[in-house]
Amino acid sequence: MNTHNEVRIEDFQFQSLRKFMLPLYWRLRHAELLTDEEKKEVIRRSIRDFFIRLRKFRQTSIEEISDTSSFSVEEIASFEKGDSKSKDLEQLYCKRFHAWHELEYFETRIRECQNPDIRTQKQAIAKDLLKRHGIILPDVNPFTSKPQHADVICIESRTSKKEI
Repeated sequence: MNTHNEVRIEDFQFQSLRKFMLPLYWRLRHAELLTDEEKKEVIRRSIRDFFIRLRKFRQTSIEEISDTSSFSVEEIASFEKGDSKSKDLEQLYCKRFHAWHELEYFETRIRECQNPDIRTQKQAIAKDLLKRHGIILPDVNPFTSKPQHADVICIESRTSKKEI
């Protein structure tokens, strides 16, 4: 394939932060079927990529973040590589890039990756709330859940019935 004509979805600049983060959510959703060790690696890589993508979406360099904060360029680079963890840097990124809501959504997707039953439970609760009280939960579509498949025991043909 010609790489000059290739557009990678990870590199495409969307107009909304949620759409820009979709490759991460896709990666987490498809990691649900992996082993626990592989899941941990995908989650660890996704967390690192989340903060990198936040910075890239706002078109900010590591040096600009360092200039306006008490963190050095090396500390920020180490944080983005995944070598070090820092709650202070996580809060700085969310505050600076106005991404608290996106972080909450991302953490929900991580929990669903670790335990996929959470999604089906949320959909069941959403259906019940909609039926009983008319309440619609945000970020949950109760109509997209796949129904349980039933076993067909016997199918009678109309032509095989005997007339009395």
